[in-house]
Amino acid sequence: MKFNQMILVSVIALISFSCQKKISLKEIKAQTSDGIFQILVEIPSGTNAKIEYNKALKEFKIDQKNGKDRYINYLSYPGNYGFIPHSVQSKKEGGDGDALDVLLISKKLKTGTIVQFKPLGYLKLRDEGELDIKIIGVPIDEKLKIISAENFKDFSTDYRSARRIIQIWFENYSDDEVDILGWYDENATIELIKKSINEEETK
Repeated sequence: MKFNQMILVSVIALISFSCQKKISLKEIKAQTSDGIFQILVEIPSGTNAKIEYNKALKEFKIDQKNGKDRYINYLSYPGNYGFIPHSVQSKKEGGDGDALDVLLISKKLKTGTIVQFKPLGYLKLRDEGELDIKIIGVPIDEKLKIISAENFKDFSTDYRSARRIIQIWFENYSDDEVDILGWYDENATIELIKKSINEEETK
């Protein structure tokens, strides 16, 4: 039964983004002209397929490990998951060299959606010995919002259980051991994002 469910999820995931037009990161800014951050959604909320953007092909694919499609062997993603274009988790500072990940708490969005968002904070992890940053954000568009938090204090006070759920999820979603190193507020998050953005890729 579990195997059949995995196949069904795979088929649905493939159908959902196989018809997506190719997306070039050069066409997407990390920030809008008025300084609002943007996320490119890879994995819709409620999905367990590990969908990733392939920069060379300019399209989305289910990531593979040992020749097999990857799935989260845990609860599905609790939010829309993607990354900030032209951002880098510096290897010099212990990161993995990939873009900054964002978990967007919002209504379900399709793979390839570009969304303006407000960072609430971030969760710092150690995954396979590397530092890993998970930014938590909410959409700017009121029609996409499902919580009313505007900053880390709101999120931690009014949605304490949601914050706990997200932490538990990130502690358990990976097959590898994950260590939680701490939470940081929106000011630290904004500083981190600005430091990580590499606009040279867009020139």
